[in-house]
Amino acid sequence: MNDTWITDALERYEAPLLRYATRLSGCHQHAADAVQDAFVALCRQSPEVSGERLAPWLYRAVRHRLIDQYRKERPMTTIAEHPSPPTDPAAPLVASEDHARLHTALATLSPRQQEVLHLKFQDGMRYQDIADALDLSPGTVAKTIHEAIARLRNHASLRMEA
Repeated sequence: MNDTWITDALERYEAPLLRYATRLSGCHQHAADAVQDAFVALCRQSPEVSGERLAPWLYRAVRHRLIDQYRKERPMTTIAEHPSPPTDPAAPLVASEDHARLHTALATLSPRQQEVLHLKFQDGMRYQDIADALDLSPGTVAKTIHEAIARLRNHASLRMEA
């Protein structure tokens, strides 16, 4: 049986999935567990999953695993309410002023807007793939990105006036 498609998927998607899961969960160990579970589930799939639908399938599997894990730990909250991961104490010393302003502006966005922007601009996913991964319509993804960028622009123009 030829399982090179699974090895190829692991090499291509493991690091982006770990970043995504860590960003969602705030815990590297939970993220690693979720990514591992997604790849174990992938091993049970047929190679047909390995086409262009593979990325959304993997992101959705990781997201659902994190949601399940989070519900078990805190049954009365949602994953979107999970606190952001603690920042590195040395980060303000290393980060540039622009970098800090960007993080401040991103913090003003809703969790959904942040997640969609990360998937689009950091992970390079297409609107349809984001929609598939998050169980949204492509129109909702487009609207969310548009509103998030508008909010970031508005935040930047308010900062320039101050």
